[in-house]
Formats: sequence, C-alpha cells, structure tokens
Amino acid sequence: MLDHKKYDRGMLLMADKSRCLRRSEIHEIATTDETNIHTNACIDRIGFLGFVEIETPYVVEVNDLVFVDSKYLGRVAGFNSCHFPNHYNIIIKTEELLTSDDLKINIDSCIQFFPKIDEQEKKSNGVMFSAIIMGFGHSGRDLHANCLKNLGKKKKYQNLSIFAVDPIYQKRLDGIGYASGIEKLKIEDKSNAVVHICTPPNLRESIIEKAVDIGYQKFLIEKPLCSVDSSISDLKKIISNSSLDILVVSNWSCSRLFFYLKERLSQLVNMNHEIYSIKIIQNKSRVSVSLNTDSHSSALDVEFPHMLVLLCLLVNSEMNYKSGKIWDMHYSRNIVENMGGAYVDLESKDGIKIYLESNLMSPIKQRSVELKFTNGYKIQGFFPVDSSDFYSYLYEFDNKNNLKDEKVFYDNTLESFFKRAYDYFFSNGKKPLSDISFHYKVCEMLAKIKHNLMEDN
Repeated sequence: MLDHKKYDRGMLLMADKSRCLRRSEIHEIATTDETNIHTNACIDRIGFLGFVEIETPYVVEVNDLVFVDSKYLGRVAGFNSCHFPNHYNIIIKTEELLTSDDLKINIDSCIQFFPKIDEQEKKSNGVMFSAIIMGFGHSGRDLHANCLKNLGKKKKYQNLSIFAVDPIYQKRLDGIGYASGIEKLKIEDKSNAVVHICTPPNLRESIIEKAVDIGYQKFLIEKPLCSVDSSISDLKKIISNSSLDILVVSNWSCSRLFFYLKERLSQLVNMNHEIYSIKIIQNKSRVSVSLNTDSHSSALDVEFPHMLVLLCLLVNSEMNYKSGKIWDMHYSRNIVENMGGAYVDLESKDGIKIYLESNLMSPIKQRSVELKFTNGYKIQGFFPVDSSDFYSYLYEFDNKNNLKDEKVFYDNTLESFFKRAYDYFFSNGKKPLSDISFHYKVCEMLAKIKHNLMEDN
C-alpha cells in the first residue's frame, strides 16, 4: 500500500492506449486530478495507491472504468513505463488526488476494470452491485459463483462484483475477490449488495446476525433454510428484529418444467381429473462428499428440502406423515450414519398419496416428478440432473398408458432463479415463490419428518 502524493512527479504517459495484464503480474496504481491529459502528457500531480496482483487476465484501455471495493474511482488516464519491465504505472483520472489512505483501502481490497462506456450508458448502467458468497465450498464455488458470473454478463448487471468470504480459501476463481471475514470487505453501498449464505445450516444464524450488524439487508440462503426446530426459532428472532429481505434458493420454483406442471395440473383439475398420487425422486451418488465432509447430519438435509419445496408448490395442503426409512452410507469399511438415503410416505389432508425418495448411493442420477390421477391419466417430468445438460422433459400418458404428449425444453433452473431474485431485489421484479415465510413451513415440515423418521428407525 502507498499513501503519498507528488506534485512535481513528471510522469510521462505512453502513446499506447492499451496494455495486456497477465495473471499474477504486479502493477502500480496511481491517481491524478489533472485535466489536460493526452498522449505523451507529462503528469505532475500523482497520488499513489499501491501495487496490485492481477488475478484475471484483461486488456485494459484508456477510459476504462475503475472501481475499488465496488465504489467508482475514475477512468484509466494512461500508462507509464518508467519502471518497465518490472511493472507498469496505471494512472487513474479522479476528481481529486487520492491515496490508499484517502480511500481507506487495505491489502484485501479489490480493484476492477470495466470496458469504457459513454456517459449515457454510465447513467443507466453504472450502478455497482455486489454479491458476497459466505462459504466457498461446493455450493458457493460450483453453483453460486458460476451463476453469478453468468448473471454479470447481462447488461443490467454488467457491474456486478463477486466476493467470496471463507476463512480457508479452498479454490480461487478468476474474477472473484476474497476475504477471510465479511467485516474486511469495504463495500460502502450495502443497499446494492446481496449476501449469499452457503455455509452448513448450523452456522447460518451467527453469520446472518453478523452481516445484519454490519448493515446488509438482502440475503439469498442456500437450502435448507435451517434443519431443526431450535434453528427456526433462532432465525425468526434475528429476522423479527430487522427489516431484512430474504429469499431461499429453490431452483425448481423457477423451472420451466414446474410452470408447465402447475399449469397442466390446474387445467386437468378443472376438467374433473382428480389427482391420486405424487412421486418425487432425487437420486445421485454423493459418496465422495459424504466421506470427506460433515456439512449435513442426514440424507434429509441434502435433497429433501428441494423435494418438499416442489411438493408444497404443487399441493397447498397440510401433509401427514405415514411411514419412512433412512439408512446409512456404506463404503468399504466406512460408515456414514443416516447419509445413504431415505424415503417418506405422506398423505395430504385431501387424500393425495405422496412418496419422496432420495438415494445418495445411486449410480444413476435422477430428478423426477410423477403425477397420477384417479382415472389413470399420468404426467411425468424430468429435471436436469446437473450442469452437464440443461434440458427438462415432460411426458403425458392417457388412462391406457399411451404416450399422449411430450416436450423437451431448455431449463437452466438455478440461473433462472438467480435472475428472478436479483430482478426482485434491484429492478422491481416479481418476488419469487421462495420467500422466508414459505420456507419456514418447509423447515417445520422437514423437522417433523425427521422426528418421525428417527422414531421409526
């Protein structure tokens, strides 16, 4: 970090209008408030910020926008090569002469360059948004970070800065800033920031409480919201004392397949088709993750929250527990209790029979839902199983089991959910179906199922 100013530096700007910044290179950042800036200009007034390490390769050009910790700093004025080949000086045109001390930046601060845009675009698209991923394990790193990067490619969110907060950096990704604690992020406009909670359920209450104390109010929480009754009451206490806006990740709620199912179900019920049963299955192999982490205490915490969300969106009725089973995961001499899988039989108040199953030692991935009607009519839907393919399938069968209709369509459910969530937070978009009150009900249902299952087993 540098915090001194020079008023007679005599720094000559290069004729070149761009420079290639390669990963791991070190370059110096400085500011100037001089107005007569042109090719080969001699800049006397210089404020020094310090040295930066390039994490994401980039071709920086004169007039590119520069942000520090999500706050607009200025535009690239030019480059100086007096220390080359050791490093370049990158000069930023600012309203006043600034140093690192003036900006109150530190060693964890993030400096970002964005392609130059004209003043009209700057007025409409110059808002800086921040996404803070709390916990950079599988969910934060492989799901949230990738979706946020794609969201940042959209013009509306082109100035989206992504930060990962984790005391142990498990894997660095290009284009993402890092900090060991949320208090170390210097984000001034917290109203344009969303905190993504991707930690295990037992850590979430304290993390949310700390973020609220700092001033953050928008949250996206990875499922499940919480897993036990005590957690629900603790979380309610935190939220009741704050004006927070919280959504819980439930990608099926923004799936095109779900919307098709919901619409078709409504049509068939209006045609006097009475629904008889619902079967939801989410199978996959989770052996490696379960052997190496203890982030979940049972198979009910992995896929069941997704299945219960889908069930509650399809059927607005109280569910009664009938029976179920949970089993251990066995691999060689290793046993992980209650992580092999589970199934549950439920029945709605109006008599719909419900079967939920999740086998976490299945060699075949499956995410499916089946609706059967009393007259023999049947609908089957298959969601994308992972990021290798984003297509859903919908099949309808008549009462003689003849295929009546089939549809195949693109259905990137998680990206759709993130887009809807951010549009709701920042663009007056419609609120997703996944708000906090809805997920309280899901968590309470999950807690009852867990209690009954443990008693049965």
